[in-house]
Amino acid sequence: MVPDVTKASSKSVFYVVREVKNPKLVLDTKWAAAPGCQHRQKQSNCWTAPIASLCTARQRLERYSDAHSAGCDIYIVSGNKNPIIILDSNEFSIYSKGASSTRWRCSSYFRSKCRAKLVTFGNVVQTANEHNHPANSQRAWSSIKSQRVTIVRK
Repeated sequence: MVPDVTKASSKSVFYVVREVKNPKLVLDTKWAAAPGCQHRQKQSNCWTAPIASLCTARQRLERYSDAHSAGCDIYIVSGNKNPIIILDSNEFSIYSKGASSTRWRCSSYFRSKCRAKLVTFGNVVQTANEHNHPANSQRAWSSIKSQRVTIVRK
């Protein structure tokens, strides 16, 4: 069942970050790409670690804008394993995929029994429950694409 988008209480910007294993999604927070050299290419920047002998990881920063009439920007990067969504500096892990929706649970669920959850329906993100712990995301982000979404907060 898709939620009623007319009740959307806030509109925000999402960022999805590609890490080595798990991509991360960031909402309503500042992001910074990994330091290093930048190679300008068509609509993208390539980021490498500052000490090439210690780290050979390369990140790609991308932003694509679609012309939509309503909603927010969501920045997405395809992942290699299980994605992580970061909303208001709290991380969510995927725990259930359905035919029309995907359910996400707070990554602190097993540590602090946090009951905060997200449900995504295509371009709609619905939140449920409050966190019982302080925000836990302190990372730098890169490798992004954008898409329009609507956020429904309960």
